[in-house]
Amino acid sequence: MPKKEDLANMDQIYLAVLCGAVADRPSSDSSTAEEAWKLKREALQLAAQPPQPQSEQKNINDKTCALQERMAEFLARVL
Repeated sequence: MPKKEDLANMDQIYLAVLCGAVADRPSSDSSTAEEAWKLKREALQLAAQPPQPQSEQKNINDKTCALQERMAEFLARVL
C-alpha cells in the first residue's frame, strides 16, 4: 500500500489516472467510485487550462497543490 507522502510527490496526471482506476474497479463501492471520478475530473480540468497571467498562475498552482494533497490522501486510504 503506497504511503500518502509518496503519492503526494507523484505527478498530478498520474494521480488522476490512479483515481480513474479506483473508480473503475468492480470492488469500489459507489461513494468511493464517485469521489475518485470527481478528483480525476478536477485534476484534468486544472491540467487543461491554458496559460494564465502571472497574477492568476499562483492561484492555479495553489489549487493544484491542494488537489494533489487531496488525491494523495484519498488514494492512500483506498489503495
